[in-house]
Amino acid sequence: MAAIDLHIRQITHFLAIVEEGSFGKAAQRVHLTQPALSKSIRQLEERLQARLIDRTPQGVTPTGFGLAFMDHARAIRTEISHAVAQLREMQGLRTGSVSVGVGPSVASGVLPYVMARIVSAHPEITVNVTEGLSDILAKGLLCGELDFVIGARLDFESSAEISNEPLYVDRCGIVARAGHPILNGPIPSISELAKRSWILTRRPETLRTKFDDIFRRHELDPPSPSAQTNSISFMRDAIAETDLLSFLPQIMVLRERMAGRLTILEHPDCYWERTVFFSHRKRRTLSPLSRHFAKTVRAVIAELGI
Repeated sequence: MAAIDLHIRQITHFLAIVEEGSFGKAAQRVHLTQPALSKSIRQLEERLQARLIDRTPQGVTPTGFGLAFMDHARAIRTEISHAVAQLREMQGLRTGSVSVGVGPSVASGVLPYVMARIVSAHPEITVNVTEGLSDILAKGLLCGELDFVIGARLDFESSAEISNEPLYVDRCGIVARAGHPILNGPIPSISELAKRSWILTRRPETLRTKFDDIFRRHELDPPSPSAQTNSISFMRDAIAETDLLSFLPQIMVLRERMAGRLTILEHPDCYWERTVFFSHRKRRTLSPLSRHFAKTVRAVIAELGI
């Protein structure tokens, strides 16, 4: 297949039109006249031999070809931005940014400790954090919006493009307030735990599913929770102020445990372990900032004894 001569400015012009939704706003954004911008897009379409933009009374919209090209164009823009940032850093400049995607347990668990280290040592670095579910984070990683992801293993159709490196084992177990009556006696059986009052994450969240599975393996119905929520901060406060029990990753309540508000009831049967991964695109060279961030994560994990 013959090589196609594309110019970065044409890709920039195309993305401006798509993201602004009109030629007028896009022209202002890239500091061109509308006729000059139209000419640039027309040349891009001629080189690609495909129509990328449709004009409508409501504005402009990408065609099917335009939508397909858009993801690649954004990835190209991101790669160029990373390349420039890396070159500047290699030249001794200390400014820069890193974009990381994290799962909920990482966001409220280990990440605050990492951020404290990064901000203290490098106050000029900007860290862009996106919290979300694995499928959303994988999409952001593959299109170049995220430099890497810390969370569950990213196993999808495009997982061949992703490198998953184990970081640490996240143990999930029973969380109770300090001084909870359940801590004074013998370790309760699974059947006794089924009768307790709980605050849990909602179904079909993975953590809730794994919790329910523990009881089903013992041929018991899972407890019907007194409260269920997707708010981790509310859950931690509710556990600390009541006799409700919960089932959470231990790292998510580390600060509360250190402050003496919450504690972990170690139970031989009521727990679940999962590996947290550092995931990045195989075909992208990690920037020095990304490598530094990953190194800091590993150092913090080692110090916390995870």
